[in-house]
Amino acid sequence: MVSGKHIPPGFPALVPYLTVAEPERLVAFAKGAFHAEEIEDQHAEHPAGKVVHAALRVEGCVIETGRASVEWKAMPGAIHLYVRDVDAVYERYKKQATFIMVYVREAHPTDGWRMGSNDEAGVSFAQPRDYGERATMANRCGTKLKMNVPVLVDEMDDRVGHAYSGMPARLYVIDKAGKVAYKSGRGPFGFKPEE
Repeated sequence: MVSGKHIPPGFPALVPYLTVAEPERLVAFAKGAFHAEEIEDQHAEHPAGKVVHAALRVEGCVIETGRASVEWKAMPGAIHLYVRDVDAVYERYKKQATFIMVYVREAHPTDGWRMGSNDEAGVSFAQPRDYGERATMANRCGTKLKMNVPVLVDEMDDRVGHAYSGMPARLYVIDKAGKVAYKSGRGPFGFKPEE
């Protein structure tokens, strides 16, 4: 019989390991953004004082990270964190970032691919025929869903939706230089506002 002693106490059997250039920056980011707790007995530093390994716990999950080297190259990766309350994230970071929702073409109109979840939420509408109708629908959705994030409305030619591949939903983080720093998967299943 195989024992579980090869797994560190409190760790699940499967743990993502992120090899990055500066693990201390990832640790600081995860602590600030995700309220991560560092697992102290997993912290290791190079004699020069640089972090070579760390482990973090976030909502019961564990992420390990290590410093890239000649043998172990930094690799691109992503962290997905499901947020319980998007408005709380908005309130927490609105002084550090500008949040904007852009209402694009209706993904599930009553005269198209209708979704029962829209009916349940009270946000079922026909596809708008002009900008005024689209703006009214965006306002109704914002009010009905009690959204605190400011809402802008895409033009009828869907230029923002097309430029950002925003159908049916997509999250972006644009950095101070105007470059895309983060792009979520397509909604609703790839739409993870907590990332």
